[in-house]
Amino acid sequence: MIRTIIFYSIILLVILLFIIRLILHNKKSKKRRRTVSRSINRYNDQSDIEYAITSNEKRLSEEIKRSKSDIQRAIALANKNISIAWIDSYEKTLRITNNLQKNLEYQQSRYLRKSKFQYYTSLHFRSMLAADMAYKNFKDIDKSFEEINVLILNIKNGVIKVDKDQKDNLYLVKDKIKEARKVLLDRVHDLNNQTRKFKRKIGRECGERGRQWEAERNRHK
Repeated sequence: MIRTIIFYSIILLVILLFIIRLILHNKKSKKRRRTVSRSINRYNDQSDIEYAITSNEKRLSEEIKRSKSDIQRAIALANKNISIAWIDSYEKTLRITNNLQKNLEYQQSRYLRKSKFQYYTSLHFRSMLAADMAYKNFKDIDKSFEEINVLILNIKNGVIKVDKDQKDNLYLVKDKIKEARKVLLDRVHDLNNQTRKFKRKIGRECGERGRQWEAERNRHK
């Protein structure tokens, strides 16, 4: 009788522990979803003005799309498994980061009497998101660019043999990727500078709370 009671008690305890673990897991999942949701909401604000990318950026993104097959052939010649998914997301990255950068430039010039701290920390966060997005796309482009450079060097040294058309295509692809790479790298630098401006603005204009906030971020550089 006692053994039976102990046996069923152990089973009930195991079931109880399983239920507690399941509840805690669901709470963590909901928290993650709320965090992602807040990130998206801060990234896209309903009050944002819609800005278009420059004509040069539009031209470049269209050339990159048209050159997709050429870039694929160039990467194939290098015999490397390099992702070129950045081609499809290039214009989107330019458009989103440009739009956010322009809106942040406009919004930081506004004079606020109330809720400065919440307002500027939100802009700081959105600026970091845009910089991270641009940097990720830049790194993908940079990987393709470096592989093509290595391929061209191997061709010059006679390690790889290609015909004239293939060689000419490689140089054209290299020039297009180099230009696309520079546009995004400049965007990353601009957004990083903007993020630093927001940080200083918070530290100087948002009282003791802002100074503590800036000091905390400086400690975690």
